Amino acid sequence: MGSRPARRAAAGAGPFLAVVLALSVWPPPAAADPSPTPTPSPATSGPDLELLVSSSASGLLPKGGRVSYSVVARNVGDARATSVVIAQRLPVGVRVLSTTAPEGGACDLSSTIDSQGHGSTVALCRLPSLDPGGSVHIALRAVVRLDAACAPIVDHASVSSPDEPAAMVDAGNRAEVSDPVACACGLSLIVETAPASAAPGSRVVTRFSVVNSGDRVRQVAVSDGRLGHVATFAWVPPGGTRTASLPWRVPRSPTSIVVPSSAHGVLDDGTTCAARTRRTFSAASGSEASGAAGTPFTGQSAAPLVAIAVLLLLGGAALWITRRRR
Repeated sequence: MGSRPARRAAAGAGPFLAVVLALSVWPPPAAADPSPTPTPSPATSGPDLELLVSSSASGLLPKGGRVSYSVVARNVGDARATSVVIAQRLPVGVRVLSTTAPEGGACDLSSTIDSQGHGSTVALCRLPSLDPGGSVHIALRAVVRLDAACAPIVDHASVSSPDEPAAMVDAGNRAEVSDPVACACGLSLIVETAPASAAPGSRVVTRFSVVNSGDRVRQVAVSDGRLGHVATFAWVPPGGTRTASLPWRVPRSPTSIVVPSSAHGVLDDGTTCAARTRRTFSAASGSEASGAAGTPFTGQSAAPLVAIAVLLLLGGAALWITRRRR
């Protein structure tokens, strides 16, 4: 334990040391600068083109029917667009009748075939310029070909300009409209029995022929009023024929009946396609006739001929007896 003068000296040195330490860290460290705020990049300026397309069709387009397409191109940017090109591409199933060019522009038609062999008609309309906020309208009138496929017809449209910045070229530069084409039902049904004449109890064969002169028909079921369900064909192509035959025996009871037959299927657009026919059958003679596409046919029975022959025979016998008596 030290002397009292030593303790007093140590106590007096405390404030001096505190001042020395404070001066050793002066000036205080500067606060870190906050991160600089990024300067926003200026918005892209220039012409900005967009397109709208519509069709006059309100449902299924019939083959041979007419349709009009309306195209509106607009410049929603802040600069003029020059050398504007508006293109419309339609499938080969449509024949273009006319186009209405935009004011100050011109339209040309051409036919093209892609790498897969699919043909199309292209309408190119050129416009010298389109000011900011301006718009142009193009009308195209067409007719659906009679040989058009039973499938949707799509009008693809696009607009472009070399002045439009790449950042502004987007989905708005393209548009399309689709119209389904109504399928054509061309089924007919032909029913034939061989042999054409047979005695009661004989075995005959009836052949059912489904002929298609329209679009493809799927799940074609053939039925007969006498034989019931005949056959079901998965599909009958355009211009195709499907046949089915059923054997049966001629009834022994001498009756004459009208037998209906039918074929029903579904077109690719979901509508029903059907054909009907009827045939008259005489069980006494085993003769039968039929028609196609619902046309009635009447079979000829041998009974009237037999009756006439009997009358002639009786008349001849009576005349012979009369002559003998004389």
